[in-house]
Amino acid sequence: FDALPVRKIVRRDGKLREIYVTAEFLEVEGELQESLDLPLVEGQLADISTDARRWIARIGRSLNRGYHLAIDYGYEDREFYARPRGTLMCYWRHQAVDDPYVRIGEQDITAHVNFSDLMREGAMAGLVTEEFGTQMNFLIQLGILAELESLAPARSVEAIQRLAAIKKLILPGGMGERFKVLVQRRVGEF
Repeated sequence: FDALPVRKIVRRDGKLREIYVTAEFLEVEGELQESLDLPLVEGQLADISTDARRWIARIGRSLNRGYHLAIDYGYEDREFYARPRGTLMCYWRHQAVDDPYVRIGEQDITAHVNFSDLMREGAMAGLVTEEFGTQMNFLIQLGILAELESLAPARSVEAIQRLAAIKKLILPGGMGERFKVLVQRRVGEF
């Protein structure tokens, strides 16, 4: 979901406006072409993925039964909208870059996922949220600590590398907490 396009929305003079990009890569504010209900305060920006909302609805409608699993970095509404400048980020050669208009076509552009949107839109499409939490807790529930214990006494290079990789997935302050896991279930026909 973090790879889907986002729309940059700002509240100005009490109204939601969209920030568009010209052919010269300049940002200009314009009228919002659709009605969005966003809890933004004056001057606050948010990077909204209306495509993510549509995708989760399509996923929900496409399943007769089964599960949908999303693992990504993001937040629920409270944390998502606590960022006054939005969540858009760029990376070039593993370095964070603030400006999305440099190295066009060479750097990665991403934005955090609003998991509350996925849960709301998914529910309207028949998905029931079974679980939402950190990647660390999800992997621990699946038994990853037993894998760590089995690798701990091993002395091979491969075992040590696997141990380091697993730790990276679950350590607090890193991927273990930054990445969230959303498990949704579809029961019966919709």
